Amino acid sequence: MTLLELANMIERGKIIPRGTVEATVELLTEGIVIKPITPLIASLSIQFPADFPRDPMYRVIAATARAEGLPLVTADVQIQKCPLLNVVW
Repeated sequence: MTLLELANMIERGKIIPRGTVEATVELLTEGIVIKPITPLIASLSIQFPADFPRDPMYRVIAATARAEGLPLVTADVQIQKCPLLNVVW
């Protein structure tokens, strides 16, 4: 989902591309481990509080952070308020 989000950000002009979209996503994720969406992550993605953003991308990214015990980097205030996440910003 993060890869899709990066591609969308390039398309919307929020990230300046370095060549093609594919090349830019590859450059941005160089050295990064890409985690698959597992059954646990899918299940966790629907277990957020009612005020958590409904966007499936946000939910899968946040659920992956929960499942992996990783901090989540985001500027989204609604996500930052979630007690289930360790948010860094």
